[in-house]
Amino acid sequence: MPQFDVAILGLGITGFTTAEYCQQEGLSVAVTDDRAQPPLLNRLLSEHPDIPVSTGAFDQVMLLNSKRIIVSPGIAPSCPIIQWLHDKNKEIISDIDLFLERFSGRLIAVTGSNGKSTTVKMLHDFITQSGQSACMIGNIGQAALTYLLKKSAPCDWVILEISSFQLHWTQNIRADIGVLLNIYPNHLDWHEGIDAYQECKCRLLQSSNSVVMPHALADLADQYHFKDKVVGWIPSYSCLNESALDIDNRIIDSLPYALHKSAIATWAIAQIIGLDKQSCIRALEEFQPWPFRCQHEKTHTGNWYNDAKSSNLAAARYAIESVSRKHGAKVIWIAGGVTKNEDFSQVKRWSSKFVSQAVIYGQDQQQFIEALHGTCAISPVKTLQDAIALAHSTMKKDDVVVFSPAAASFDQFENFQHRGQCFSEELLAVMPG
Repeated sequence: MPQFDVAILGLGITGFTTAEYCQQEGLSVAVTDDRAQPPLLNRLLSEHPDIPVSTGAFDQVMLLNSKRIIVSPGIAPSCPIIQWLHDKNKEIISDIDLFLERFSGRLIAVTGSNGKSTTVKMLHDFITQSGQSACMIGNIGQAALTYLLKKSAPCDWVILEISSFQLHWTQNIRADIGVLLNIYPNHLDWHEGIDAYQECKCRLLQSSNSVVMPHALADLADQYHFKDKVVGWIPSYSCLNESALDIDNRIIDSLPYALHKSAIATWAIAQIIGLDKQSCIRALEEFQPWPFRCQHEKTHTGNWYNDAKSSNLAAARYAIESVSRKHGAKVIWIAGGVTKNEDFSQVKRWSSKFVSQAVIYGQDQQQFIEALHGTCAISPVKTLQDAIALAHSTMKKDDVVVFSPAAASFDQFENFQHRGQCFSEELLAVMPG
């Protein structure tokens, strides 16, 4: 068996890009996946036939004969192969480690439970409106190593969206500015507890030159010993108005309420890096959000919101509350999927204020039903298609429907994008002529 510089565990987007990058850089690389037909297998075989690939089970011989193991972010630390690698004293790193070993520009790394992608895009727009160049990488869509693969002209700022999964596997994280947006219970099934999840987020802040974080989480700066690095505090959100946003004494009424938190966080970062205020205001006024973030669907009947990105209770609560306040009425909530070991005990308290009817589908339907018992009308259905049809058949002219699943998508969909697209298509199908 040949010796490899790198073995890649998992052949998804991260694994494929990492393999491509290693080969371009002259590193000997091999890939193994426990799935018989991982999503990018055929493409790898076609475009890089000289890269050894082993599927159906993790290839222990291949792993033993590799100097370093790069783990794809979706592989949980509880996976048996991870313990086996630890027992063999193998070096385990992430694609972000490989990226940072070769990256020499200015980096802003953004993490948090919710709002990362919106904040990264908003910050990108702030920077470019201010006359500088910026590039978005990481969990936002373009893998970090793709930035290096392209060998394009360096950007003034590179903005990295980084998840707790990526932070867990990254051994030497560093950034010029580390940003924490919020922490809510999320992915606790993967991290095996809130403490481990919180620690992953704070590792970024401990290793950054400067930190921007919420006032509300100031205790973490003491607990994890990085208070001296905090250069900017994100203010609390009690000042938010559901109809307009006050930024630097300028009222911005074009930005949806659901994006106000991201706007306040982005403004705090912008001031730290010295961006022109008027340019940032203009970027906010012109901001176009990513799809499926509390997206208002154009329909003939009622008001429908597609918040398919929502995968935890905190995200769903914020979407529901913001839409309910905007319309001055309780909403019909469509939710369901695969929950993440969250505590549902608080759902009853806020849903009673903002939800008139809940239409629940998916694998963990019963958890939602039990949590919502006694707070609103509950309608269990099998699929998202059924949920849309039921909501449409029962809603009145001015009713408001919020699709905010509060759960992972993989029981019925490929990912949240697929879930959001299906919602839009099914909604269109039930609408009259």
